[in-house]
Amino acid sequence: MFLTIDRNLFDKDYRKYYKAEETKPRRIGEPFFLKHFMKNKKGVILIHGYMAAPEEIRVVADHLYDKGYTVYGVRLRGHGTSPEDLAKREWIEWYNSVNRAYIIMENTATELAIIGFSTGAGLALLQAANKGQRFKGVISINAPLKLQNIASRLSSAVVFWNKFLKKFNVKKGSMEFITNTPENRHINYFRNPVHGVRELEKLMNAVEEKLQDIAIPALIVQGSHDPVVNPESGLEIFEKLGSTDKELYRVFSERHGIVRGPESLKVMTNVDRFLEYIFTEK
Repeated sequence: MFLTIDRNLFDKDYRKYYKAEETKPRRIGEPFFLKHFMKNKKGVILIHGYMAAPEEIRVVADHLYDKGYTVYGVRLRGHGTSPEDLAKREWIEWYNSVNRAYIIMENTATELAIIGFSTGAGLALLQAANKGQRFKGVISINAPLKLQNIASRLSSAVVFWNKFLKKFNVKKGSMEFITNTPENRHINYFRNPVHGVRELEKLMNAVEEKLQDIAIPALIVQGSHDPVVNPESGLEIFEKLGSTDKELYRVFSERHGIVRGPESLKVMTNVDRFLEYIFTEK
């Protein structure tokens, strides 16, 4: 049922924004379910980043599926369609997208882990804080607590200004989108909605407040010279985690998207090791 709901939501959103300025091919944005049809299987929920789509974490999903895990690739509402769609979403809708994936996987696998990249990592941490022992462990890859771009620090003021102008029906002078230059042009949006940045800030605040509630095993992965997420985020998350069973792995990289490209092998080696550990732990 929830699998159908999730797919229908994407279909509805995609049809609404189809042929918008930045609509990517359907296969980029739709959620995916890689299922092993055997009992007592271990499952992994995978969550992509901000302004991206499930295709961003497809390489990770295929790797884990080949390792024997059943995998669900979440599609966060507002993603995989168009920037105009993202501009209308609140962060709680992203969180609820992961909730649907959780219900799907809970009825599929006997043991679950949750992995997120970037904003998806923040959502994974929040899920781990709220659902506790229902996950065997959580993996956070380049989760944001602090952003590098100065535009993010102006978002609250810009959102307020845009609302002020809209109240008086004044369009001139508003700033709805910021230009984005993505690493994966076939996946990510080229325009970043200011409203979306503000929602990301709200999510980061919610995650930071709940880190102390995470008691399950956790692996924090952080790129050393991340141009998007302030690299201090990794250590800060690690230190604030309530869990005593936690690891921090830093990989040298000047890129944000370390789940794809040259750094991905090192990242996945650590992911594999951690998953093997939590799923064999008694």
